[in-house]
Amino acid sequence: MLKQHEELAQTTGLLFLVLTVVFTALLLVPRVLRLELSRTLSTALFLAFLVLYSTGVLFLVNTAHQGGRLVHELGVRAPVAPSGQTAVREDASEH
Repeated sequence: MLKQHEELAQTTGLLFLVLTVVFTALLLVPRVLRLELSRTLSTALFLAFLVLYSTGVLFLVNTAHQGGRLVHELGVRAPVAPSGQTAVREDASEH
């Protein structure tokens, strides 16, 4: 389950990276190429982007849900150092 959550998190991060590039392209390409898009085409492109973004949100919600299950069903906890100290991983401290 931890591996599944990790893979979902990586996929979600990559998806939002791609979505950011797409959004930037939607904003900048017409200006750089000095294109005047019709209102209908512009609206259609941004609506298509919103559909893709909704898919990203679903991935994000699923990733968060899997993380919540790890914590609340399986009791997985991140190592937390006492206040003012730095956490040391067990495998790193042996070297």
